[in-house]
Amino acid sequence: MTRHDIAIVGGGIMGCYAAMLLAEAGMRVAVMEKSTLCGGASGVNAGSHSMQNKRPQLLPYALEAQELWTRMSARLGYDMGYRRSGGLIVALTEQEAAGLEEKTLARRAMGVDAEMIAGDRARAIEPLLSQYILAASYGKTDGYSDSLRTGRAFTGKLRQLGVSLYEHCGVERIAPARDGFVIAGAGETFYAGRILLAAGAWLKELLLMLGSDLPVSYRLNQALVLDRIGHRLRGFIGHASGLLTLKQSHSGKLLLGGGWPAEGRAQAGESVMLSDSIIGNLRLARRILPAVGATSLLRAWSGFEADMPDFLPLVGAVPGVKNAFVIGCIGGGYTLGPVMAQRLCQQILERGPADAAFDPARFLPAGVRPVMASPPVAPERSVLSGNACASSPPRPALT
Repeated sequence: MTRHDIAIVGGGIMGCYAAMLLAEAGMRVAVMEKSTLCGGASGVNAGSHSMQNKRPQLLPYALEAQELWTRMSARLGYDMGYRRSGGLIVALTEQEAAGLEEKTLARRAMGVDAEMIAGDRARAIEPLLSQYILAASYGKTDGYSDSLRTGRAFTGKLRQLGVSLYEHCGVERIAPARDGFVIAGAGETFYAGRILLAAGAWLKELLLMLGSDLPVSYRLNQALVLDRIGHRLRGFIGHASGLLTLKQSHSGKLLLGGGWPAEGRAQAGESVMLSDSIIGNLRLARRILPAVGATSLLRAWSGFEADMPDFLPLVGAVPGVKNAFVIGCIGGGYTLGPVMAQRLCQQILERGPADAAFDPARFLPAGVRPVMASPPVAPERSVLSGNACASSPPRPALT
């Protein structure tokens, strides 16, 4: 019977990067994705890579990710459009400037290459900034990449490595089996010795299939694309409140983010754009960059993002479920995701310890172990000819 060493449920940047590393380590890997690879939040985010807006607990990982992203295009054999253009986080009021300065000093102490500058110097760096800018934090190594290229890049790389890709394959059931798991979805049944859940806002439902009720929640954020402006921005722009990220694509279009909410249901994949969020995002952007008022909104979209109560990542073994792992709930996951996946793969391959701060068991009462959602069953069949590519050639499983 053909078998995969590990099945990864979720084909975003974290699941894809983990699939790449595990395949390179010699494992037979399958990736199951309910839509297309990196077709969700990993492929529709603003693509910003700023060290100035990451939580202090995650800064060491963000700095590691910054170096990883400089090599990402070469690693994948595909130009991801990554550029270190520098970045400005701007303040419009004295109160914002004071808070920004405090954060900047703390980040400098942790190794972030950033400094506070006056509004005039910020305008010298980015001439299109408005006269309302009182001060800014300038990060010389901040950058961005083109998130729309993520799916194409990983699809090519994973196929090259022989990873079995099953797109449009939503998982409907996961059950423990002898020495592994049976996974059912899209009318097919799969078998794998290990499983990694990397499905973002859909983690809650998948964890419950394994009998693990972790406090995963989700939110829905909007992003906007504006038409071209007549000048080139020199780098990334953000606001001290965190309610604006702004960068310019290679074609000259403006991409706006900032966590403005939409409404929707993750399980149904439904979302509704909110006019108040669109207007609020545009107003703030125009106050910071007046050229926004001279262009037009081309499109808007939303993406689901998962969270834990402490706003720290969920990376490690699923409590009480042998050979099951989970990764997600990573604020700034597009930047940090590959590094977190790298850490988890070291744990899966038994080459490094787990990060205790991100242990999925941290919310369980001491001594509590969850009960499996379904009794163990033996797989009746294994289907490995799925929706996207043929199964990879046999390779020795890692032990």
